Amino acid sequence: APFDSAILSFIAMCILLITTWSENYGDASAPISQSFISAWTAIKSDRKIFFLGVVQALFEASMYVFVLEWTPALTEALNISNIDKTDNTNPPIPHGYVFAGYMVAMMMGSNSFKVFCNYTTPESFMRSIVFISALCLSVPIFMPYGQGIMFAAFLVFEFCVGVFWPAMATMRSKYVPEEARATVMNYFRIPLNLIVVIILLKDFHLKVIFMSCVFFLVLAGISMVLLHKLTLNIKPASAAANVLTVVQHGIKSAQVESTDENQSTA
Repeated sequence: APFDSAILSFIAMCILLITTWSENYGDASAPISQSFISAWTAIKSDRKIFFLGVVQALFEASMYVFVLEWTPALTEALNISNIDKTDNTNPPIPHGYVFAGYMVAMMMGSNSFKVFCNYTTPESFMRSIVFISALCLSVPIFMPYGQGIMFAAFLVFEFCVGVFWPAMATMRSKYVPEEARATVMNYFRIPLNLIVVIILLKDFHLKVIFMSCVFFLVLAGISMVLLHKLTLNIKPASAAANVLTVVQHGIKSAQVESTDENQSTA
């Protein structure tokens, strides 16, 4: 019933989007190759864009794997040898309640983003968010039969996902040119998505799959730390420029006042 009623909400949102949102089609006359060239140039010329793309691609790859593997992970955590996974009347885990919990956790994360921004920048708090995500997805590796702890860790991961989306949108608007934004992100997404498909098609053990997710998230966390360092290097330079401007204006004002005094004395 909840999923059936959600169809009505989706239809209402589609109508609202069609009637109120205007689409930015860009320059339709521009060649397709120009979009790829400008996106590649942006990646090469700005390391912030490179690190941001790496963070988004690696985090999304882990998230996509999690979407497909949370059910087997929680089911295996029951440690029951004979489970009828096709029994819809008596499923091993309450998928509806679990999924609803994930959605609530994600909503809480998205709302918490505004609170975090009141105290620091997305570049700063996203370092902790990514590493916490890695810690959450390591629970199936070290505690494969602790279902309660595993579910709690998955809820925290969904909370981090809720913070991730608005934070990445904010940072993309800062660093990635609008005309090449989608192409820049696709340069990173396509190879990582291929890796995710390979991981899932090979039917690895759950521990191996979640180890891959943790590896991706650790790399994303390192990239986030490097991105944060680059933003710190920018701020002192701009502050120094402002101080220099103020000093120059002060000297200039003093010179003008001195000239005016000399003229009045003469």
